[in-house]
Amino acid sequence: MIYAKEMVEARSLIEAGIDPSTLFLNERAARAIVPCSCATLKKARCEGRLFGRAAPPYRKAGKFVWYNAAELQSWMDGAAGEPLRTTAEAAARVVKAQ
Repeated sequence: MIYAKEMVEARSLIEAGIDPSTLFLNERAARAIVPCSCATLKKARCEGRLFGRAAPPYRKAGKFVWYNAAELQSWMDGAAGEPLRTTAEAAARVVKAQ
């Protein structure tokens, strides 16, 4: 297993082709995959929600929190949704969902 503690380190390991299932990221490094602050990730762990859906899975080792890169990427892929072309299209989807 490989542990990354910084966002830059995580990006370089991912770009180098390291198997993401063996890569664990702390919350600072997890920002390389999930575009939010460390405080937002902490809040998501407490509330169980992030970006309007279930928070990404994580592991605790003592006081340290670790996210598996493969699980985080899979979670992020599901959070993205379908691409939009206009803001009107986004508004129509919101109205349709209600």
